Amino acid sequence: LHVCSTNLLHSAMIIDQTPLTRRCLAQALAQQFFGCFISRMSWSDEWVLKGISGYIYGLWMKKTFGVNEYRHWIKEELDKIVDYELRTGGVLLHPTFITGVKEKETSSTNC
Repeated sequence: LHVCSTNLLHSAMIIDQTPLTRRCLAQALAQQFFGCFISRMSWSDEWVLKGISGYIYGLWMKKTFGVNEYRHWIKEELDKIVDYELRTGGVLLHPTFITGVKEKETSSTNC
């Protein structure tokens, strides 16, 4: 792959670094591509760009490194989410939900 040439980043004698470098380059390329062609309305829409680029990166990883490496990557990503949820108490899915109840419902009742 000319796009993912690792000879520019380190010596060709170092072969252990090549798979990791190709992963970093592929992920950066996917984020750059979708970051340029899809614009977000606000910072809360960042998940769309990260999700699409992560999906494309996963497809590339599955094709390049095989299904086992892809499944291992998915497991590592899920482990990161579980660790985050254990430390912070859950992922905030929408800014209007604080503890599972909408702010508007708890602050006022209009009849």
